[in-house]
Amino acid sequence: MKKALYVLANVALALVGGWWLAQWVSTLPYEMPSWLEDGIRGSIRLAGNRSLDNTDDIETIAILVAIVVCTALVGVVLALANWLGRQLIARRRRAS
Repeated sequence: MKKALYVLANVALALVGGWWLAQWVSTLPYEMPSWLEDGIRGSIRLAGNRSLDNTDDIETIAILVAIVVCTALVGVVLALANWLGRQLIARRRRAS
């Protein structure tokens, strides 16, 4: 039960942190990189869904990609922090 709560807390932190990071990134002034637009257009064509191949839909999909990437980035940082914390606790237990 304790481990499930720990995992649930980490997933919740990753989702909330990723959402906040994506919100901050979306406020920055930038143009969508051409590689991202080309990748989204290529994915739409591979999926066979021509109805999404317009600029508004591609911008929406790009924001969704940003949310996923930000959430994954926060998740990786949390996993690294958890690993370092476990290493520190284990080292202190061995030293005493």
